[in-house]
Amino acid sequence: MRRETSRWSLQSVGLFFSLALVAAGCSVDRAPATAAQVDDSEPLTMVGNQRCGVERWGVKTGTDSSVGQVNLAAGPQDTTIAQLRAFAVPGTIPLDARVAPAETTVWRLTNVTLTIVKHENDSDDHLVLTDSAGNTMITEVPSPACVGSGSPFAAAIQAARGVLDGQTNTSGITVSLTGVGMFDFLHGQTGVAPNGIELHPVLSLCVGVDCMGGTTTTGTPDSGTTDVDSGVADAGFDGGSAQQVSSSVTFQVDNAVTTWGQNVYVVGDSPELGTWDVSHAIALSPTHYPTWTVTTSMFEGESVNFKFILIDGFGNVTWENGANRSWTVPFNDPSLYSGAWQP
Repeated sequence: MRRETSRWSLQSVGLFFSLALVAAGCSVDRAPATAAQVDDSEPLTMVGNQRCGVERWGVKTGTDSSVGQVNLAAGPQDTTIAQLRAFAVPGTIPLDARVAPAETTVWRLTNVTLTIVKHENDSDDHLVLTDSAGNTMITEVPSPACVGSGSPFAAAIQAARGVLDGQTNTSGITVSLTGVGMFDFLHGQTGVAPNGIELHPVLSLCVGVDCMGGTTTTGTPDSGTTDVDSGVADAGFDGGSAQQVSSSVTFQVDNAVTTWGQNVYVVGDSPELGTWDVSHAIALSPTHYPTWTVTTSMFEGESVNFKFILIDGFGNVTWENGANRSWTVPFNDPSLYSGAWQP
């Protein structure tokens, strides 16, 4: 059992500042692109006060006419940056339909290096990934405000965006992630693959070596086929094995009464919950105060120990009392953990 303390003592002004920004719902490292970085000059539209993209936007966010071909139930298929870069560029890239199997599969990249995070004009977070051979490719996490309510990816996109919000360091870190393939039109993007392949959108993201289990794929891309009856494309790989299934999980805590400046977080022993590092805890929102909730992505059957905590604007941490909470993510999607604050 984890030893508890009622308060986390002040250690550094810099740490307080980072935690205060996280508590306020801000990212400490996401900044608008500078003039020298603006290579994302695509058409834009306004959704409320949010700038959102237009080009292949349905495919990028899961509101296109063929999104049903993406077999989410099959779980992610392991791949590498080099294998994704080996896909042939389609002769014609449709604006509102998908190219199988690259764009109908949830892919997983394991233990790659995140070299650049850039906030783009269309409100996407633009992530450049690099492998050990120096191959690069782009992955994108759209702003949840730019994702249509009918998208089956909406909850996962929001959870992945939350992981980025919680990171105080995104330079040269090892990450694993899942996402749906998407061919983008080439227009000088930073870190783009030669064939324009991206993971767009990213559906889950974690930080650290083997944070998603660490697997290896020896298969190579094939031409891919589509089952006419089911409309489900094959994985596009020869070889490989069954993978864990990612699930949308909501954590809810009731009767969590706060004082001015305090927010509720969840932290635990899994990478998705910060590995007991309060600086990587996930912030909850007061959906119906004093009930707080957050939705993230975890694997079905994954067991986790965790607690809810309070963090104020000065970085002081208050742990709830009692034993650590234990839960196993059920084999259904979505799922909910609900409990009352332990005073």
